[in-house]
Amino acid sequence: TTAFSKYDISSEIVESPSYCGGGTLPHLKIESYAVRLLPNDEKDFAEKMFFALLNSETPILAILREGNLLFDVMTLFAEDIFKIAASVNSILKNEKGF
Repeated sequence: TTAFSKYDISSEIVESPSYCGGGTLPHLKIESYAVRLLPNDEKDFAEKMFFALLNSETPILAILREGNLLFDVMTLFAEDIFKIAASVNSILKNEKGF
């Protein structure tokens, strides 16, 4: 996506189902899309980035699924993806292990 490519971070749009959650519709699947970060050569990239984002100054909750780090577009405002990209870039440049 454009937001991540600004920082030379590889990403792609992928199909990613969402679920309504609890209540009367606990298993209702909603077809959706997500931005998936493509890992660098770092081992366990997705898991490390997941926790780094969660522990950042402004916590960001991504989806960690099957070794992939996803940002579900159903849960984001348009401007959020640019803030997320800036946070990922900051972590990549400033934190050990990346």
